[in-house]
Amino acid sequence: MNREPLFRRLLGPAFDELHPSLRAVHAGDAARFAGHCEVTRGEGLLSRLLCAIAQLPPAGTRVPVTVVITAMGDGERWERNFVGHRFVSTLWIEEGELAERIGPTTYRYRLEASAERIDWNLVAMRVLGVPLPRFARAAVAAGASVQEGEYAFDVRASMPIAGLLVHYRGRLTPAAP
Repeated sequence: MNREPLFRRLLGPAFDELHPSLRAVHAGDAARFAGHCEVTRGEGLLSRLLCAIAQLPPAGTRVPVTVVITAMGDGERWERNFVGHRFVSTLWIEEGELAERIGPTTYRYRLEASAERIDWNLVAMRVLGVPLPRFARAAVAAGASVQEGEYAFDVRASMPIAGLLVHYRGRLTPAAP
């Protein structure tokens, strides 16, 4: 088991160049963050069904959100709580890239970092362990940045045919346990 923080292992020396608010969230310590976000959901039947399966958060404006990040073996467990709606994922390193499991789906991202931003670029996706070809994968635009000195996140996911699944964006600051 590697005790070095997950994002430090993924980003290497670039981790030390991150803005302190980005480093704080991705430092690998058990941590709790709180903030507000805006959540937009797709309205089509297929979109709603896929969101239910993935347990994605419901739509809302100025939605209170907490995020608890816990180191787990060689990875991390992220528990997001959007006003009582829990959304959990597990992250680890796979083939030198960030892997994230949400429900029956595993995503693999190539991270790109600068001092004030981390972009998560989707490179592979599996459902129930079965790799999806590029044309059948979700389109995911995900990233973390710094806005007015705070950690800001922006995640948008859509699927072919279904369209928009969810788009959530907001800010986080350290919160008391």
